[in-house]
Order: sequence, then structure tokens, then C-alpha cells
Amino acid sequence: MKAVAIDFETANERRDSACAIGLAWIDDGAVTRREYRLIRPPEMRFHPGNIRVHGIWPEQVADEPEFPEIWAAFADDVRDRLFIAHNAAFDSAVLAGMLARYGMSTPQFRFACSLQMARRAWPELPGHRLNLVSEFLGVSFQHHHAGEDAFACAQIALAALRKVGEAAFEPARARAPRRGSSAPAFTPGRKSRIDRLAGGRGHPVITVRGSRGDAWRVRVAMEAGARTSCDCPAGRFGRLCRHVQALADGVIDHVITCENVELAEAVQRISRQIRR
Repeated sequence: MKAVAIDFETANERRDSACAIGLAWIDDGAVTRREYRLIRPPEMRFHPGNIRVHGIWPEQVADEPEFPEIWAAFADDVRDRLFIAHNAAFDSAVLAGMLARYGMSTPQFRFACSLQMARRAWPELPGHRLNLVSEFLGVSFQHHHAGEDAFACAQIALAALRKVGEAAFEPARARAPRRGSSAPAFTPGRKSRIDRLAGGRGHPVITVRGSRGDAWRVRVAMEAGARTSCDCPAGRFGRLCRHVQALADGVIDHVITCENVELAEAVQRISRQIRR
């Protein structure tokens, strides 16, 4: 397999705010090359929640090259390779966002998701976040460092391929609910309690991945006096859950989908509500 694992860190909630990139090349069943670069984002706006996650401050990237120069150094070396990322929806969106922001050509990249590969290979694990799977496999790395995360992603993909072969690339089935939980696993198209509260289609809903792999639906309140809510157990009891709090802090690496509103707008609205 000729592939390259990729990981981005972002300065804020926007997908076109990459401030770091990590790459790990895979050839013949092994990682053969690793690269890490800091990036000066097009807008020097760093959200405190993002800084809290990756530890990158504006002054660290102020004199770094912008994305076009960084990408030019790697473009030929990643051409025609399969990209692998842990939660590929996020990293593929960042790559597309950065290319679009600078008016660069956007080839049809092929992406595979090591998160889905891990769920397929080790369904018995209580969670499949990058750090949890890496610990299970004995992979030592520094979490939320783009270069280290890309390396861990590559190791997970290789281990999954050794475990289940090409079946690792098949989508994982929705997880069954945990024992003692009344919340069903999320299935696309299912009308959840959050959808019913929202009154049907058109209302902003963010689907987020919980710490144990469950998917929860966050209803973004748009009406004056309304409150953003989540259908996780804490949210059902009317408490401010960690999923909503993370969104309020600008942490978006657990976001799966955002419906009917731009994610940046939804995050800003939630942040304002929590800080009232």
C-alpha cells in the first residue's frame, strides 16, 4: 500500500485556518518518512479552545510560511497516494478549505479513515479515539501534535490492515448502545429527539462523537431565550454537557456533521449563549 497519513491542527473553528500539518508516508507496510510543519494561517485569529488542544500560539507561527509554500514542498510526494486520517472528514475538509482559500487547484484526493478502520478491526474497544487506539496498540506519541498524530494514524492503519485485511476499509457498523444507556446509536436519516424538538427540517443540528464512540445530536438554539441542547444522557437531564461545552470553547475535532448552518456560525452562537 502506498499511502500518506495526514493530520492538521487549526487556529480556530474555520476549516481554512490550518496552523500545523503532519505527514507520515507508508510504503510496503511501514512508515518510511515523517514531516511536520507549522503554518501561518491566512487569518491570525487563534481561538483559546484550539490553543488549549494543540498548544500552538500565534507568535509561534507569525514568521512561518503560509500554506501554498508548505504544500508546494510536498505536493509531488503525495501525488497519487491514498490519504489516511483519523476522522478523515475533518482533515479532508481542512485540506479542501486551505486549497480553496488560496485559489489552488483541488484534485480528487482519495481519503480513508483510520477511525473507521479501528472500529472495524477492534469493535470490542470502549472507544476509538486516536489516543485510545494508540495506547491499545502500544504506539507512543504526543497527542495533538500534527506530526505525531499522523504517525499514530499510520500505525493504526497498518495494524488494522494486518488484523482484518482489506475489510479494514469497509465502513464500521453503528455501535450498539452501551449497557444501561437508553440512547440508541446514531443512524443517518433517523429522526432523533433533537430533531423533534427542533420542529422538523431546517434547524441547525451538529452531530458530535462522544468519548466512547457514540454519536450525539446537538440542537443549536436560534430563537431568543432558547438554549442549545444535546440528546446525550447529561443533556436529557437539562445539564450543560461536555459536548456543548467543547463546542462553546471552539473545540471541533469531535464534530461529525453540521446541518443547516455553517459550523463557524453555530460555534459562535453556542459560545455566546454559554457566556451570557
